[in-house]
Amino acid sequence: MTTVAEVDTTTTEPKSRGFRAPRAGFGEQFGRNLGGMSKSGDAVRLFGDQPVTINYHDGGNHMKYVLLAYESDDAFAARTDPARADEYWGAWMAYGAAISEAGITEGGAATQPPGTATAVKLVNGERQVQDGPYPDSKEHLGGWFLIDVPDLDTALEWAAKCPSSADAGTEVRPMLEM
Repeated sequence: MTTVAEVDTTTTEPKSRGFRAPRAGFGEQFGRNLGGMSKSGDAVRLFGDQPVTINYHDGGNHMKYVLLAYESDDAFAARTDPARADEYWGAWMAYGAAISEAGITEGGAATQPPGTATAVKLVNGERQVQDGPYPDSKEHLGGWFLIDVPDLDTALEWAAKCPSSADAGTEVRPMLEM
């Protein structure tokens, strides 16, 4: 788990990380030009083996990203395990405090365990309801943070510091401005 000491809030400089770009033409369906992502100009990312230039910025100085924190069954169990709960919640409190202190957070929440989920799906126009997580998976959405940062590289830096990144992973997804 991440501790307060491991969450570095002193750097604001982004570092380049790998990224799989959406399929070519993805943004055009929303009437958007998806050019470069970095503060320093257009960024080229790989889509399969093809270089693609993308940009989710709408002309402003910042972009909103949602950090989707996925957790394993073991991490969910740690939430209520008396022997592990302090370490588990301590890491999340440190991370929440760090992004709040950095002034980039716009919201967030933790989710209840996967067994509390109810999934709805329409099949041939008929509603189907399934108790429990859908689809069956070893990783489950544990929570989310909405952040407002200059670029994808900065969002990836913050995602790497998220406690879920050491467990099942943290997905970084740009918000679609509507």
